[in-house]
Amino acid sequence: MTDLPMTTDTSPERSVGRAAPRDEGFSLLEVIITMAILLVASTALFGAFGSSTKQVTSVQGMVEEQAKARVVLSGLTSEFRNAFTGDTTVLNRVAAISATGVTFYTADRSTPVKLKKISYQLTTGTLTRSSTISTNAGPPYDVWTFPAVGNALPVLKGVTNTTLFVFRDKAGSPLAYTAASLPLVASMEVTLSVRDKGASSTQKAETYTTTIKLRGTG
Repeated sequence: MTDLPMTTDTSPERSVGRAAPRDEGFSLLEVIITMAILLVASTALFGAFGSSTKQVTSVQGMVEEQAKARVVLSGLTSEFRNAFTGDTTVLNRVAAISATGVTFYTADRSTPVKLKKISYQLTTGTLTRSSTISTNAGPPYDVWTFPAVGNALPVLKGVTNTTLFVFRDKAGSPLAYTAASLPLVASMEVTLSVRDKGASSTQKAETYTTTIKLRGTG
């Protein structure tokens, strides 16, 4: 048997190659578009958050002002109801009245009794309170001497109404804001409309009203 000659494949080796890996990174255009979308989304998100925070702050401020208004009315009621001079034929219990202010006397807690002169006044949306105590005591109650009135301290801000006080006689008739009305004052109506100073001008003010009768006037 004749051996067949061995043949050698001298052709170049054939290899199965893989495609070169493709660069999967973002193009500059894709990065720019993505950043623009994120910017719009974050702007909307922070805008909504800012609006929500502002509303919460506004509500909180309003609640605080409402609480202050109640405290002021409570204090004013207690002080005015117990107005006192010892002898109203010598000195009226109410010293001055107007639509935006009231000044009256009340007994201090000292013994013997001294008088305290108290004044509430509205000034550019802020209700202030000032007081001073007599340098002498009674009885007798025929002469009272007072030093200069102390500094007016703000007790309530954000007051929007301009007629805070209405005074009435024993029959309930309103009195004019004059000196002649002072001995006739039997009661005082107080109205406070309050809005937080940081709130929008469209926000509705909260209104509180009370009537205070002087003791001994029926």
